[in-house]
Amino acid sequence: MKNIDAALTRIENGKYGFCEETGEPIGIPRLLFRPTARLCIEAKERQENHYRKAR
Repeated sequence: MKNIDAALTRIENGKYGFCEETGEPIGIPRLLFRPTARLCIEAKERQENHYRKAR
């Protein structure tokens, strides 16, 4: 629910569909797969790699 509310807020603010890290557009395929996505695929991959290295 929290992610949906955050996505709705981004829609209202005109920021939906843009990566919170890079400001670049999030690809349509990613948004179709995960409509609440906050990061583009490249930023998400960097985040996941960082978490993997931290383990």
